[in-house]
Amino acid sequence: MPVSGSGLSESPDIPEPSWMPLQEVTARLAGAHTREQVEDVVVQAASHLPAAPQVTVLRREGLQFRVAASTRDATATAALWTVASPQGISPLTDAVRDRRPRVYGHREALLAEYPQIETQTGEAVAAACAVVPVLLGSRVLGALILEYDQPHAFAVTELSFLYALASQAALTIDRLHLLRQAHTHEQQRDEATRRNQALEAFAVMSRDLASETDRYVLVRRAQEIMLSLLTPGYALYWEQAPDRWQLRSQVGDIGNPELQRLVDEHGLPLDAPALDSTWRTGVPNYQDDYAQGADTPAEMIRHVNAATAFQVRMYGQRIGMLAIGLFDQRVWTPMDKVLLETSVTSLGLALERAEQTRHVQERTAGLDAFVAFTEAVGSESDARRLAHLATHVLQAHLEDVRVAYYERQHDMWTAAVWSGNIRPDEAAQLQRGVPMDAPTFAEAVHSRVAVFSDGGTAGHGHPRAADPPGAAAVCPIFIDGDPQAILTVGRVEGATWTERQRAIVRAVGQSLGLALERAAQARALTAQRDALDRQTQELVAANEELEAFAYSASHDLRTPVRHVMGFADLARIALANGDTEKVLRNLGIVQQGARRMEQLIDGMLMLSRAGRQDFRPHWVPLAPLIAQAQQDAQLEFPAQPITLHGPPPVAVWGDPTLIQQVLTNLISNAVKYSTLQAVSEVVVQVREEPAEWVITVRDNGVGFDPRYAARLFGIFQRLHPQGAYPGIGAGLATVRRIVVKHGGRVFADSADGQGATFGFTLAKPAR
Repeated sequence: MPVSGSGLSESPDIPEPSWMPLQEVTARLAGAHTREQVEDVVVQAASHLPAAPQVTVLRREGLQFRVAASTRDATATAALWTVASPQGISPLTDAVRDRRPRVYGHREALLAEYPQIETQTGEAVAAACAVVPVLLGSRVLGALILEYDQPHAFAVTELSFLYALASQAALTIDRLHLLRQAHTHEQQRDEATRRNQALEAFAVMSRDLASETDRYVLVRRAQEIMLSLLTPGYALYWEQAPDRWQLRSQVGDIGNPELQRLVDEHGLPLDAPALDSTWRTGVPNYQDDYAQGADTPAEMIRHVNAATAFQVRMYGQRIGMLAIGLFDQRVWTPMDKVLLETSVTSLGLALERAEQTRHVQERTAGLDAFVAFTEAVGSESDARRLAHLATHVLQAHLEDVRVAYYERQHDMWTAAVWSGNIRPDEAAQLQRGVPMDAPTFAEAVHSRVAVFSDGGTAGHGHPRAADPPGAAAVCPIFIDGDPQAILTVGRVEGATWTERQRAIVRAVGQSLGLALERAAQARALTAQRDALDRQTQELVAANEELEAFAYSASHDLRTPVRHVMGFADLARIALANGDTEKVLRNLGIVQQGARRMEQLIDGMLMLSRAGRQDFRPHWVPLAPLIAQAQQDAQLEFPAQPITLHGPPPVAVWGDPTLIQQVLTNLISNAVKYSTLQAVSEVVVQVREEPAEWVITVRDNGVGFDPRYAARLFGIFQRLHPQGAYPGIGAGLATVRRIVVKHGGRVFADSADGQGATFGFTLAKPAR
C-alpha cells in the first residue's frame, strides 16, 4: 500500500490493535441501507483508532467535495480540506490525483509541503493528519480525513486498517447503488405491466365496440375499464338536465341505499362542487381526500375516501361528466392520471365514431355493407384474409364489380388480393404493380378519402379492373397515420356512381381500414407483451447471474489465485535453497493455476457476449444446425465415435447463430460425458406444442443426481470432479441466457449412470 507524506512508524513491533475489528466493521457495513449510514459507520470505526482522532468523511459530487459525516465542526473541516490553493494543490487533491493516502505525523511536515494552507483556508491545521481516498477501482467516491491534537506516528497496521476501511466502504456504496438500480428496474417493470393492462383493455374495447352505436353502452364499458384499474369503488356518468345533473350510467355499488335513492331520484345540483369546476374548466378534479358532504349529506358519503371527475367531450363539445368514487384511501399518481385520462379520451373517440356510424345508418345504404363486413371479420387479424372478406362484401352489395386490394411495397402498390371474376392475364397485370405517384392513387392518398371516377376517366394512373373500364373507385387505407393499402373497385356496367354505391364503397373501405388498424394494434400489443415477458425473464436471469458472478469472483477465481500465490512463495523458497527441481515443479503448478484462471475469465466473457449479442429471429431449419453441432463435437473429441439420431425436418423461430451455440453446447456436453462408452449415442428430439417447440438432447453418458439439476445452468457449476471431465461450467449458463433471450426455458433430467437429457423450449412467433 503506497503512502505519501511523513509520519510512518519505523518500528516493526506493532502492539495488538485495540480499535474496532474489521469483522465488526464489515458486519455494520453489510447492515447499512443508505450511503449516509455507510459514512457514519466509517466515522465510528476510524474514531476508535489510537489517540482518538477527529474523523471526517468527504463525499465527491462532480468535481467538488463536501462534508458527509464528521466528528468535528463541518464548516471548519470543509474550509480546511476542500479549499485548494490557486494552483489547485492541496493534500486532498494530491491524494486523489495519486490514488494513495497522504499522512503527516506533525503539522510542520504538512506546512512544509503546503505553506499557504492556513492562510488560504483561515483554519489552523492539526498536529498530525491523514488523507485516505475512497476508491472504487480507479473512480474516486470520496475521502477519509483523520486529524490529531498531538503529533502522531502512524503504524503500518493503522494505515492498513484505514485502507481496508475505505475499500470496504467503496464496495458497500457500489452494492447499494446496484440495489437501487435493481429496485428501479422492478418499478419500471410494474409500471410497464400496468400500461400493458390498460393497452389490453383499450384494445378489447376497440374490438368489442367497433360497431356499437349506443352511447351509454360505450360509456358503461369505459366505466368498467377504468374501475378495473383501481381499488373498489363506483363510476357514475352524468348529463345536464335543465335544472340538475341526471345520472345516466352507473357501474359498481354506490355503497349506501339512501345515497343511491337520492342520486337516482334527484340527481345533483348543477353547482355541485365535485362536477362544477371540471365542467367549467375541463381540468380533471383529483381528490386524495374526498370532500365529504360537499355534494351530498356527509352521513351518506363517509365511506368514500378518494374521488375524481372528468369532462366527456365529443367533437370538442362537452356532453357529460364521468365521476369515480373509491372506498379506500388513495393518492392519485401520475400513472393513475395518464391511464384514466387516456380512457376518457378513448371514450370520446368511441362516442364520435358511434355518432358517425349513426349518421351513415340514417343517410345511406352503407349500413348493410358495414354490418356484413363487421360480422364477417369477427376476430380475424390476417390482413389478406380481411381483404378477401371486404371483396366478398362488396360483390354481395354491388352488382358486377371487380375488386383489387393493393399493398405498399417500396415505391409500388402491388396487388395482393383480387376478386375471382378478374381474368388471369388481368391479375398478372395487377401484380406487376402501380407506381406510388400514379395520379388517381396519389390523389386518394393525398386527400385521405375515396376517389371516384366515372366512366371515361377510369384507368388514369391505375390498372383497369374491367375492360372497358367503366367507373372506378380508389380507397386509401391508413394505419397509424401511414398509407398502407389501397382498395380499388371497378364497375363494368354504368358510367357513374350513385350515392348509394359510393356509400357502400366508403363504408367497406373505412371498415377494412379499421379492421386492419385493429389487427396491427393487436399484433403490436402481443409483440409488446412478449417483449415485456422476455425482458422480465432476462432481468430475473441477469439477477441470478449477478449473484453467481459475485460468488465466482469471491470463490472460483480465488482458488487459482491462492494456488498461484502459494506455489510462487514455495518456488521462491526453493530457489533460495538452490532446489531447482522444486522450483520447476512449483512454477508448473503456478502455470496451471494461471491457465485455470484464464479459462474462468474466458467463460465469463463467453457468457457476457451471449447476453449482448444482437437478437435477429426468423424461421430456421434445425437439421443444418444439428449437423454442424455434431461436426463441432467430433472435432472437439476426435477419438470418440459419435452416433447421432436427429428429428424429422422441422423449422423453428429464432436467431440461427444463437441456436447454433445452444445445440453445439448441448451435443458437445452429451459426447463429453459419454466418452467412457464405446460409442456416444446422442438423440435429438423436437416436440411441437401449441405455443412452443420443446427440443431435447439425450445421451448415454454418466448422468447426474437429479436433485442438483437446477444448479447445472449456473455459471461455473459442475456436478463432477474438476479433473474427471474438461471444461469450466460456463456452457450451460450460456445456453440458459440464449434460451431466455428467445422467451424460452431450460431443463435437465437424469439418473446416475443412466445418461442425461437436457432440453429447452423456443416460443412460437405471434401471428
